[in-house]
Amino acid sequence: MTFSGFTDRLTGLGFTIGGDRLVPRPRGVPAGHPRLALLRHRRIDAGRRLGPGPALGSARAAALVRETWELVRPLLDWAAAGGITPQPRDRGADPTP
Repeated sequence: MTFSGFTDRLTGLGFTIGGDRLVPRPRGVPAGHPRLALLRHRRIDAGRRLGPGPALGSARAAALVRETWELVRPLLDWAAAGGITPQPRDRGADPTP
Protein backbone atom coordinates (compact mmCIF):
# COMPACT_ATOMS: atom_id res chain seq x y z
CA MET A 1 0.00 0.00 0.00
CA THR A 2 1.18 3.56 -0.62
CA PHE A 3 1.42 6.35 1.90
CA SER A 4 -1.62 8.05 0.40
CA GLY A 5 -3.43 4.70 0.53
CA PHE A 6 -2.81 4.48 4.27
CA THR A 7 -3.90 8.06 4.89
CA ASP A 8 -7.00 7.67 2.69
CA ARG A 9 -7.96 4.51 4.60
CA LEU A 10 -7.52 6.19 7.98
CA THR A 11 -9.46 9.26 6.88
CA GLY A 12 -12.28 6.96 5.75
CA LEU A 13 -12.30 5.42 9.23
CA GLY A 14 -12.80 8.83 10.86
CA PHE A 15 -9.18 9.73 11.57
CA THR A 16 -7.77 13.20 11.06
CA ILE A 17 -4.43 13.53 9.30
CA GLY A 18 -2.58 16.46 10.81
CA GLY A 19 0.87 17.73 11.63
CA ASP A 20 3.27 20.51 10.73
CA ARG A 21 2.65 21.66 7.14
CA LEU A 22 4.29 24.01 4.70
CA VAL A 23 2.03 26.85 3.59
CA PRO A 24 3.44 27.15 0.07
CA ARG A 25 3.75 24.02 -2.01
CA PRO A 26 7.16 22.35 -1.99
CA ARG A 27 9.56 23.44 -4.73
CA GLY A 28 9.18 21.51 -7.94
CA VAL A 29 5.72 20.18 -7.08
CA PRO A 30 3.05 21.34 -9.55
CA ALA A 31 0.00 23.17 -8.19
CA GLY A 32 -2.30 20.42 -9.45
CA HIS A 33 -0.38 17.48 -7.97
CA PRO A 34 -2.90 14.88 -6.71
CA ARG A 35 -1.04 14.45 -3.39
CA LEU A 36 -0.11 18.08 -2.80
CA ALA A 37 -1.85 18.14 0.60
CA LEU A 38 0.32 15.23 1.80
CA LEU A 39 3.51 16.61 0.25
CA ARG A 40 3.14 19.80 2.29
CA HIS A 41 3.69 17.90 5.54
CA ARG A 42 6.98 18.33 7.37
CA ARG A 43 5.62 16.16 10.19
CA ILE A 44 2.49 14.09 10.08
CA ASP A 45 0.20 12.44 12.58
CA ALA A 46 -3.02 10.49 12.48
CA GLY A 47 -5.58 10.52 15.24
CA ARG A 48 -9.22 10.47 16.12
CA ARG A 49 -11.29 12.05 18.84
CA LEU A 50 -12.85 9.60 21.24
CA GLY A 51 -14.55 11.86 23.72
CA PRO A 52 -15.84 13.32 25.78
CA GLY A 53 -18.25 10.57 26.51
CA PRO A 54 -19.09 7.77 28.88
CA ALA A 55 -16.81 5.29 27.08
CA LEU A 56 -13.66 7.13 28.18
CA GLY A 57 -14.62 6.76 31.82
CA SER A 58 -15.17 3.04 31.50
CA ALA A 59 -13.22 -0.15 30.88
CA ARG A 60 -13.99 0.38 27.18
CA ALA A 61 -11.38 3.19 27.06
CA ALA A 62 -8.47 0.73 26.90
CA ALA A 63 -10.16 -1.13 24.06
CA LEU A 64 -10.65 2.14 22.14
CA VAL A 65 -6.98 3.07 22.54
CA ARG A 66 -5.90 -0.43 21.48
CA GLU A 67 -8.19 -0.34 18.44
CA THR A 68 -6.83 3.07 17.44
CA TRP A 69 -3.25 1.82 17.73
CA GLU A 70 -4.03 -1.28 15.64
CA LEU A 71 -5.57 0.86 12.90
CA VAL A 72 -2.59 3.25 12.79
CA ARG A 73 0.08 0.55 13.16
CA PRO A 74 0.27 -0.37 9.42
CA LEU A 75 1.13 3.27 8.60
CA LEU A 76 3.82 3.31 11.31
CA ASP A 77 5.25 0.01 10.07
CA TRP A 78 5.34 1.34 6.49
CA ALA A 79 7.17 4.49 7.61
CA ALA A 80 9.65 2.45 9.68
CA ALA A 81 10.33 0.05 6.80
CA GLY A 82 11.16 3.06 4.62
CA GLY A 83 13.53 4.47 7.23
CA ILE A 84 11.29 7.49 7.82
CA THR A 85 10.72 6.80 11.52
CA PRO A 86 12.04 4.30 14.09
CA GLN A 87 10.42 0.88 14.21
CA PRO A 88 7.43 0.97 16.60
CA ARG A 89 7.78 -1.26 19.62
CA ASP A 90 5.22 -3.92 20.35
CA ARG A 91 4.21 -2.45 23.69
CA GLY A 92 5.29 -0.50 26.71
CA ALA A 93 6.22 3.08 27.37
CA ASP A 94 9.47 4.80 26.55
CA PRO A 95 12.07 4.13 29.22
CA THR A 96 12.61 6.93 31.69
CA PRO A 97 16.11 8.45 31.46
